[in-house]
Amino acid sequence: MIKKLFFYYFVFYIEINKSAINCLINSYCYFYSAYTVRL
Repeated sequence: MIKKLFFYYFVFYIEINKSAINCLINSYCYFYSAYTVRL
């Protein structure tokens, strides 16, 4: 029971991190493209 709960928590944690990393990459790409367009 505890192992199953830990597994679900682990998967949830990875999903949250993936979305956070994707958001970070998207914002970085957006700022980078805006910066290069301005040059």
